[in-house]
Amino acid sequence: MEQLIQGLQKARAQREPFDMFQKMAMGEDTSPDMSKLGFAGEEHKPGEMPPGPGGMPTGGGAPPMPGNIFGSDPEAGAAIVIDAGGVNAEESRASCVKDGAYDAEGARDLCIVATDGHTGGVYVSGEGVSYTLENAVIRLSGNSAGLGGKASGAAADNGAKLTLRGCDIEVSGKARSTTSSTNGSELLVYDSRLVCHGAPFSEDAATPSGRVRDIQGNARCHITMGNSKSWFFHSQVISDGWAALSTDIAQGYVSVEANDCLLQTTHSGYAAYADGGCEVVINNSQIRSACMAGVIAGEAGIVYRGCEITCNTFGNKFHCIGMPQEVGRLTLEDCTCHTAQQGIVVYSHNAEIAMKGTRMTSDSGVALEVLNNPDPNAAKTGGKQVYGVHVTLEDCRIEGSFLHSDTDRTTSLYLTSSSVRGQMVNIELWMQDGGTWYATADSSVTLVGAPAVSQFDAPAGVTITAKATQSGSFDLASGGKLILRT
Repeated sequence: MEQLIQGLQKARAQREPFDMFQKMAMGEDTSPDMSKLGFAGEEHKPGEMPPGPGGMPTGGGAPPMPGNIFGSDPEAGAAIVIDAGGVNAEESRASCVKDGAYDAEGARDLCIVATDGHTGGVYVSGEGVSYTLENAVIRLSGNSAGLGGKASGAAADNGAKLTLRGCDIEVSGKARSTTSSTNGSELLVYDSRLVCHGAPFSEDAATPSGRVRDIQGNARCHITMGNSKSWFFHSQVISDGWAALSTDIAQGYVSVEANDCLLQTTHSGYAAYADGGCEVVINNSQIRSACMAGVIAGEAGIVYRGCEITCNTFGNKFHCIGMPQEVGRLTLEDCTCHTAQQGIVVYSHNAEIAMKGTRMTSDSGVALEVLNNPDPNAAKTGGKQVYGVHVTLEDCRIEGSFLHSDTDRTTSLYLTSSSVRGQMVNIELWMQDGGTWYATADSSVTLVGAPAVSQFDAPAGVTITAKATQSGSFDLASGGKLILRT
């Protein structure tokens, strides 16, 4: 008969509903101190609204923000401008169109070249306007400003729908994007190649934002903002730095989905970002990131399904500079993830992390680390209890440690039909059916429920110290010890 341990008896925590804009209406301060934030590639002054890797935390039901919140280049234009009236010849900079044909419904076999930094490719704007761009080759260079809009390689704006098929867009220069979807628009990209070089940069010129957010760069390959949606199918999205797929300033919601794609950053940056109010889904894709696969900031989420993920720093990062009640969500289903540093790092953020059928390995030997955010503008709890970090593993194989040092919240790990091989420090462990843990170094946990002694193992010389409702000592199969303390 298996020997059971009497751990703590408690119910799994349930989070309270979170509505940022209700909190704003009640007079709660939901804004970060903008004077403390730096943004990659941008000079920043107090009171400005610059675009940055984190952006402003937002949530459902946001009212439109006044003014030019995206900070777009006031001199920006596009080779082809499409609006409710069709081709806007007066605003189009047609001299940049070198080949191909276009009309009010679509464009075929275009070649667009612009080098002045202010001219983009195809800009589609207006509620109900739908446009298709097929087999286009677009080359843009020169420094621009802001996010998205007319200076992008292809942009949907102000409620428009833009479809790309078989396009090749390559841009270089500060604040240049290959594609963008903003202000209630939709973008669909099929069988295309999107490459963003940005302006040359180096670690020697690290911005305050880059140092805090562990990335560098000055251009995002793609950006979705302001109640907009973007889809990518069988495409390559590649950036030298900062971002492949990015989101910002949701104003309510933002949705990004990639299917059967290659998402890559070659020098620095992340493959995908979910800012407050944003949802990102990546299916059956390859992710090759010079830094991270994804960043989650605030009340937002990223889902990976069937992905192969390789990262030169973290796998995924949670980074909250909004409100302490916000919960980020990360799901990995049937994925393989290998990282140089931590598989997942959580900086002063509540998190729901669910992994199913996933294998995670790390050169650093750390699968998850939960720690205080070094950003001076990190969310502060003021001593109030918050939801914490909850990690659920089902049918997973995880090689790496689970480490917790966040002084404001707890980390709970739920193991079902999964194996973990690594150290655990300050973890609340819910060992469920089929869960096993092989401790590779001295560990400290709190046990919840009634696990069997046989679910724990460690080599000779390694001790697991566990808080429970009973005391005692057990010799483990590989020579280690399990010591229970009340």
